[in-house]
Amino acid sequence: EVVDSGCNVQLVMVGEGPEENNLKDQIRDLDLEDKVFITPGEVSLEQYMTLFDIFCLPSIHEGLGLSLMEAMAAGRACIATNVGGLAELITDEQDGILIPVADSQALAVAVKRLAEDFPLRERLANVARKKAFNKFAIEDNIERMIEMYKGVVGT
Repeated sequence: EVVDSGCNVQLVMVGEGPEENNLKDQIRDLDLEDKVFITPGEVSLEQYMTLFDIFCLPSIHEGLGLSLMEAMAAGRACIATNVGGLAELITDEQDGILIPVADSQALAVAVKRLAEDFPLRERLANVARKKAFNKFAIEDNIERMIEMYKGVVGT
């Protein structure tokens, strides 16, 4: 849908899974071999981040969302589904875009919007990066956990 709208995008899917062959068949059937690429997750996602302008995590179920945190820290504009821990990482329209679960139309609209609106993409990416460094830094989280434990034991 995004490609059909005339938007100049390419999709890189990182990882492997049971639907990989079905996805490859769909890519071929839709004549999208020059627009959609599937690569195994043999290297860390962090190494792929420099290739992306937009990071999408359209999960149906998701726990913590480590890959989303990595994308935010890398300064990428992010789109994620409003599910699990993802909704706690992104504040919609401030540091990313949240979309409903299993809503391909909303995903297409969000991708097209960010692909066409460079200032919005840059603003979301910059705010996401700052948030990642301020809220997700391991040192800060360790310090908060220590303080929480001190409160529990009463010291």
